[in-house]
Amino acid sequence: MSADAAATSSLSGGRSTPADATPYSSEPAKRFASYWFALPRTGVLPARSAFNPADIKDLLPIVVLRDVDELGNSRYRLVGTGIRDLLGEELTGLNPIHFVPSGDADRYRQATHVMLSRPCGLVTELHFTSDGGQRLTIENVSMPFAPGEDGTRQTLSIFSTLPHDHVYIEGKLKMSDVGPINFIDVGNGAPPPM
Repeated sequence: MSADAAATSSLSGGRSTPADATPYSSEPAKRFASYWFALPRTGVLPARSAFNPADIKDLLPIVVLRDVDELGNSRYRLVGTGIRDLLGEELTGLNPIHFVPSGDADRYRQATHVMLSRPCGLVTELHFTSDGGQRLTIENVSMPFAPGEDGTRQTLSIFSTLPHDHVYIEGKLKMSDVGPINFIDVGNGAPPPM
């Protein structure tokens, strides 16, 4: 086990961790997942109240907080400014399915339901094409919080461009497809990819 993996494993109490169990493609995604695994918890998942945005201040422009119902339908509660600027529109309050191509919508919704019901995290690549024909890949890592006292379900996600550097896109971006969805073991096992 590498020194980074050992450090991350110790932060998560020995549970499977992002550094030693899941191949993330971007450094921001690795840091985000390591942060989530280090959050205090009483069971498998941390409470939403354990999340302190100041702890990952530099990642906030590419972080999203979603509210999710029991069927896997969701809406964006908070969306980082970097995501808004990249996509060219305000996303707060919208359903993520609004952006997912119709051929991938049911699979994406089902994966969200699996993430919350098992529970587990997920990682996938979202592929976009601009009006000008440019292609962009975004690594999406989503991690669930324990249900709130009122039953509210929320997920915390990061959307990191690949490669993670300054990206200049001409024209509006449209999602062209969702790559394979891999699940992340958070201490309760992980189902096969979708």
